[in-house]
Parts: sequence; C-alpha cells; structure tokens
Amino acid sequence: MESGTPAAGSGTRRYTVAQAARRLGLTERGIRRRIEAGTLAAERTAHGWRISVDTLAAAVAEAAQDGTEADRGGTAAAVNGTGAAPVPPETAGRLALAEALLAEVRGERDALRERLTQADQERAELRRLLAAALQRPALEALTAGESEMVSPAPRRPWWRFWER
Repeated sequence: MESGTPAAGSGTRRYTVAQAARRLGLTERGIRRRIEAGTLAAERTAHGWRISVDTLAAAVAEAAQDGTEADRGGTAAAVNGTGAAPVPPETAGRLALAEALLAEVRGERDALRERLTQADQERAELRRLLAAALQRPALEALTAGESEMVSPAPRRPWWRFWER
C-alpha cells in the first residue's frame, strides 16, 4: 500500500523505508544509510524502520537547500518529478507534505475500494445462498409444518367450564 501508517499509540503518520525512498527519489539502501548515519530520524519497530511525515518533509527541504543529487539525498526537482530548476526549500517541504498526505488519501481510497469489492462479493454469495435455500422442497415442508404447530388450539369461553 502506498500510504503511511499511523504508529501504534500516536496520531502521527509514519512511512516505511521503501515509501520514504519513493518520496525522496532515493534507493532503500540510501535511506537506510542515512538512518544509520543519524542524518534521517527514524523509529525501529517490529516490522522495520518507520519515518514520520515531518521528518520526511524536513529531509526534502534540507536536500533542496544543499542541492545534492538524487542518489545522495534527492532534490526538490527530483521530488516533484520535473527535472527543472530546484524549488525553494519552504515550498519543497510543503510539496513533500502534500504528496505524503495525497499518498495517504490514495491508500485509504484503495483500502475502501477493496472493502467495497469484498462487501459486494459477500452480498452476491448471500443472494446465491438465499436462492438455493428457497428452492429446497424440504424447507417448504418444514415451514408449512411449523405454521400448523404454531397455531393455538381454539379456546372455549370461561363459562363453558360450568356446563359439563
């Protein structure tokens, strides 16, 4: 999935190494090297490293200020995909944050589409089961027998008790 995931117990969005590499236009190895060198703040979890959106935006802005190549740290031009002149650092940070949020929304959209498809499949299966159940003759006989058992015996008026 393309979107970041919220860290357990916090409301901040965090991205995997692969997602951060795509956002910065780097390789996963380059991101890991930055984490090991301490130039990119990340949190170690049971599922690998997680990088916050704010840290990612700051890394993009820093790379744009330094003017480094995409192999070393990415530039704003590499991030916005134009290959044109670099974008000012404050704009690059905003751009990275907007792209991260857009990726998150797209991920949520894809997850909702998947849930909708699954719900449609479940609904179709329920319709098929209902149609099969309605065609069974044993079920009809059972329902007819239940309706006879449910009807109560006719009650006699209370004064008939004295007429024996």
